[in-house]
Amino acid sequence: MIKNTKTELRKNLISQAMFENKINKRGLEKKLGYSYPTILYKLKNLGSMSFDDTEKLCEILNIDFVKYINPLNDLK
Repeated sequence: MIKNTKTELRKNLISQAMFENKINKRGLEKKLGYSYPTILYKLKNLGSMSFDDTEKLCEILNIDFVKYINPLNDLK
């Protein structure tokens, strides 16, 4: 249950950051250097992202990496 909650919180964090930074999935495709289908897959299946990709995604979207890794800390 907690794993699903963390995943959903991460997806929400990404969506919010994309909106705030006016970056869409096509923009992430270019900045991360992946094809559009690959970006769609990685965003749907966050566990498929490497550490480096996750770090770069957080940098692009101005997301605090620690907050991304453990989003439940904000709920306490």
